[in-house]
Amino acid sequence: MALQETVFIRQAKMADAADKPLIVHLVKATDALLRLKKELKPRVPWIIHGFRGKAQLAEELLRHGFYLSFGAKFQAEAVRTVPLTRLFIETDESPVPVAEIYEKVASMRQIPLADLCEAVHINVQSVFFH
Repeated sequence: MALQETVFIRQAKMADAADKPLIVHLVKATDALLRLKKELKPRVPWIIHGFRGKAQLAEELLRHGFYLSFGAKFQAEAVRTVPLTRLFIETDESPVPVAEIYEKVASMRQIPLADLCEAVHINVQSVFFH
């Protein structure tokens, strides 16, 4: 774990220096991640990739300024918890077409698909191409 933290800190500092968001693969290390975010005070957004956690964890990460990205496997309540302004959709973990994931998320959130697409597009533009 110490080596992972050392490498993570280096990557987080590189993301800040490059003015690019940091994509985080988080598995059973929430406390360490929150501690590092507090210590490092990043200028760039941190995005939790492939978020599969419960709504309570989503809320905690959101309180600390994270964005959450959802793939084909997610908790319905968690995806409903995330404000549209902090939400991403992804497919790299599965062969499911991204359009299918968008449809599923829009249905779970009970919003028009077009609204979800527009919100994610705005997030991509503001986080990756600001």
